[in-house]
Amino acid sequence: SRYNQVEIILPESMRSGLLEVWTAQGEKVLSRAFKESEKIPLNTSLLAPGVYTVRITNQRIEQIKPLIKL
Repeated sequence: SRYNQVEIILPESMRSGLLEVWTAQGEKVLSRAFKESEKIPLNTSLLAPGVYTVRITNQRIEQIKPLIKL
């Protein structure tokens, strides 16, 4: 369903890098490299409901965003 599809919008400074999704307990549940992207589609159907942290990194920048799965 469309509720399991999330789009992570990337800032212009982060067009290539690594996207990770972590649980509140500190477990990494997803890791995906991306290249020359403006947004990353994320299928959350395998994630249990809860609060997650999305960590986007490249050589220069780290960005953290919350992700809530209902």
